[in-house]
Amino acid sequence: MIKEKLKKIILTVCFLGCFFAVFYFVDSILKFKYDDGVKPIANFYDLPEDTVDVLLLGTSHMGMNVDPSILWEEQGIAAYSCWGGMQPTWNTYFFLKECLKYQTPKLVVMDTYLATNDIEYDTYENTVKNIVGMRMSKNKIDAINVSARPEYKYSVLLGIPTYHYRYASLTAEDFQNFFWNRHTEIQSNTYIGDRIQPIHIPDYTHITETAELSEKLGTYLLKIIDLCEEQNIPLLLVSSPYELHEIEQKRYNKIAEIAEEHQITFLNFNNFYQEIGIDTERDYLDPGHFNYGGIKKYSSYLAYYIKSHYELPDRRLDPNHIWNTATKEEDPCVYRLEQQFIGGGLNYLDTGEKLYAIPFASYTLLARIDTNCTSNDKVWLSCFSEETGNLRGILVRREKDTIYVIFDEITKTEITDFGDTIDLAVVKNGVRYEIYVDGEKVGEQRMNNSNAYDGTLLLGCQVNENGKRFRYSETTVENLELYNTALTGEQIRDWNPDPIPLPQSYQAPAAGSSADFELTEQFIGDGVEKYLDTGMPLYADPEDSWTVLAKFSEDPGNGAGVYFSCFNEEAEGYRGLMVRHLDPGSINVLYGIRSEIFTVPENSEITVAISKEKYQYNVYINGERVVEDMSIEADSYGGNLLIGCQETPSGEKMRFSGVTVYNLEVYKGSMSPERILEWNPERKPIPEQKQASPVSYKLPQPFIGDGSKQFIDTGVQLYDTIDKSWTLEMRFRKTPEGGQMLASCFAEDPKNYRGLMITQLDDNTLNLTLGKISIEAPLPPQPENDLKIVKEGYEYSVFVNGEPVAEHVVCQTSTYDGTLHLGCAVDVNGNPFRFSKAKILRFTVTDHETAQ
Repeated sequence: MIKEKLKKIILTVCFLGCFFAVFYFVDSILKFKYDDGVKPIANFYDLPEDTVDVLLLGTSHMGMNVDPSILWEEQGIAAYSCWGGMQPTWNTYFFLKECLKYQTPKLVVMDTYLATNDIEYDTYENTVKNIVGMRMSKNKIDAINVSARPEYKYSVLLGIPTYHYRYASLTAEDFQNFFWNRHTEIQSNTYIGDRIQPIHIPDYTHITETAELSEKLGTYLLKIIDLCEEQNIPLLLVSSPYELHEIEQKRYNKIAEIAEEHQITFLNFNNFYQEIGIDTERDYLDPGHFNYGGIKKYSSYLAYYIKSHYELPDRRLDPNHIWNTATKEEDPCVYRLEQQFIGGGLNYLDTGEKLYAIPFASYTLLARIDTNCTSNDKVWLSCFSEETGNLRGILVRREKDTIYVIFDEITKTEITDFGDTIDLAVVKNGVRYEIYVDGEKVGEQRMNNSNAYDGTLLLGCQVNENGKRFRYSETTVENLELYNTALTGEQIRDWNPDPIPLPQSYQAPAAGSSADFELTEQFIGDGVEKYLDTGMPLYADPEDSWTVLAKFSEDPGNGAGVYFSCFNEEAEGYRGLMVRHLDPGSINVLYGIRSEIFTVPENSEITVAISKEKYQYNVYINGERVVEDMSIEADSYGGNLLIGCQETPSGEKMRFSGVTVYNLEVYKGSMSPERILEWNPERKPIPEQKQASPVSYKLPQPFIGDGSKQFIDTGVQLYDTIDKSWTLEMRFRKTPEGGQMLASCFAEDPKNYRGLMITQLDDNTLNLTLGKISIEAPLPPQPENDLKIVKEGYEYSVFVNGEPVAEHVVCQTSTYDGTLHLGCAVDVNGNPFRFSKAKILRFTVTDHETAQ
């Protein structure tokens, strides 16, 4: 009897063990892996004890706007962002409770964005995001009871009922979240791109009234404050700047009151975002989130502020810290001089490093300089704005017997005791500076001006207020290294780099000694959208001297026939440079404010050279000087030299040309006639032409859209080359609702809408967009209809039920790499939208050869 009971117990235990093991693996695989909620808390559990010194909490205004890797790199702050999309304060509270079970942070930073909202329960999707990643515990159960509506509590608790359907959309990532997989890497937001959406942040600093927080959100904000007080952990409340409303500002004022009552710091960046360098025209991805440029500025300031106001260790100095171990092979040196810089009074070196694009970012500059200089100007290093009344940056120069390290109008360090060479170190930590000479600290400064500056670090010269280089100096920099972090005094004293070589056969460059721009391959225009911007603003200063050398085919192909242009099209202000094809056997050269036509052999290779010495022009065609020392004055023009198109007065590209340019070189300086006449380079190589992808798709079974999420991505590109030929055939059943998207391969670019779009407008009309042309096709009363579209090159023909409704419609448009979708359209970011209730019974699309 006892044996039978023991056997049953063993079987039961084995069964339960197998059941829970299978449940664990299935749950781990199917569980959502959202970046905005699930993964931050789930990965938090993998971190070793004593890893996190700063815990970052809140919504996407924290998770997307703050990059913990920047806090680490700049200040050695070990920060972890445990956030969730649209996370209510109650979920933040339970995240905090859960985190404190595993780590002992020295500071908690919470973004207060959602504390200004009015919600009793969040959406089901957000509730899942902010709970599913938590381990099973009392905290998780309590979070579910507070967060989920009663009818959803068990689904959220068990998980499987919520995401059981995911088996059809699993990826490799879904199989990397078992107990043996460890996710301990430092978080980074580098995946967020540099797409720009200008926004407007209203100035509500004049509003002093307060508005009460919602009862539930306000209660849990106070619970967070109380919990931090109980655990003796400092709490910093913040609000990243965004397009807020007036009621939100009043609630932030209420949060400020609460913070003051509890002696907590609250930084409402909506009130002073300009002071940390945030630019609403350049630094935003959308109205609530930064692009990566904004992330770097905001994170850099937070790193500086936190390190300045709280006692935190520099974990980069801890060899046992997991992130130090993971990143110890990375080189924090972002720039090294490869050969000595020797300024001849005409040359300079642009490192390309923007030291002040992020005003509060840290850096260390180490330079070994020869203190001797025979020229009047003695500039070794500059990344300095000469804007009147707003001097800022760093400038290292000498006047008489003193070397100055200058930061703004009044902040400078004087070096008077030096030999023939010195090792100079400048350490920037936020707005604080330390200056070292030969390993000894000689000064500490605080830079009062924190405005951003986009200039780069230059050797041997400066840039004036108008962006022109000046003060070219005969200075020598024997070594230079730049680090993206603030090095310690000990690291600076240890700096003793090996000598680097002198430049080979150095001599001061003469005008025209090497090309400032040169085509690397032939330019072959398409007459629709293709052009090349050389980046050379030939007329930015009307007195500039330059030389343009070009070789091209006289036959312009299609389009406007513009070979190259740097030309202002303002009415009554035409000026600049342009060379274009007019008629067979002639080219038009526009220079300054003058226009001339020259005869050339038809269908031949043409060589053109234009040199400008201040206001004096020389023009050469096929080795013959056709314009000699023509003096023409013209006002400045800021546009760049373009190949294959022109520019409107507002900067839009136009007159795209199907020209072929074999060679084009631009030199700063007027080249001698002898050098021009010697110029006869080999043609640049022909660029690889993009091959059209195959067009072949057949709908395997009828498609019925649901108007909310159903669609098909055929994977077929119809416009990856502009002259592609294909045939599309479909049978569809009309739907009672109008405006139904049947098929789309269309670029939703507001400046350049193009592609194919098929929409059932109503019971009687089909709307078709063909390239850039829109036509309407009548539909007979029958419920099912056949549509056929044939594209040959740039021509479209359309048939409905075998009858032609449009033939040989010509539309030449630019390329589009998107794919053909059924039952929806695709927005500008590549996401499906405009889901329809289309009923497509048969559908095929084939390339032209296959179709025939």
